[in-house]
Amino acid sequence: MNYPIGLSITCAMVSFMTWQAGAQQAQNPFRFQEATVAGIHDALASGQLTCVQLTKLYLDRIEAFNLQFGTAAEHIERYADLLDAS
Repeated sequence: MNYPIGLSITCAMVSFMTWQAGAQQAQNPFRFQEATVAGIHDALASGQLTCVQLTKLYLDRIEAFNLQFGTAAEHIERYADLLDAS
């Protein structure tokens, strides 16, 4: 007779833990610049991030660096004489 009560309590606990994990995920949105490989994996696994979104984040970051610091090709061309001298 305790089986239905135990099952109800177990279901309630699982529901609460699932709700709590979802609430925590909403409070901690994915931040690309602070992400670790494990964090990216978790975001992909949870559906918080897609591969297309991740690729776009990387391409946007590369573009931002290129605008701020120049491309690698520009640096190689600019300092080619130093490379030749060495």
